[in-house]
Amino acid sequence: MSQTAVVIITEAKYQDMDKVLGAMGEGYGGFENGVGLAAIGDPTTLTHRLLNWAAASDELSAELVGMASSQDAPDISPNLWGQNGVITIQDAQSAMSQLIVITYAGPAVNVTQWRNNELAGLGLTWWEAPL
Repeated sequence: MSQTAVVIITEAKYQDMDKVLGAMGEGYGGFENGVGLAAIGDPTTLTHRLLNWAAASDELSAELVGMASSQDAPDISPNLWGQNGVITIQDAQSAMSQLIVITYAGPAVNVTQWRNNELAGLGLTWWEAPL
């Protein structure tokens, strides 16, 4: 099965989180090329970045939620944290501590409206400048 996963990271930690995702085999640069977010009331100051995984597997969604909720470091075998250019476990967990993951796997909904409602609940809106 798959589900929609909205993954949000603070601007200060997006580069480290990109390295974590790369070490997991999910590709590098997702947040670099992601959507900018800002605080409601100040849409011109970039504060967060968003990735929208439209068809995240249940396993990936669970792994992302674990990373966000308790900084559970994913298995990156055959790589090792902190070796051969891989981000250190300390830097990875520091980035994970700033991660927000929201998933949805229910009946069909207007995904744009659902995502906007979730962002508003976090006090966030779309950043009004291109990345």
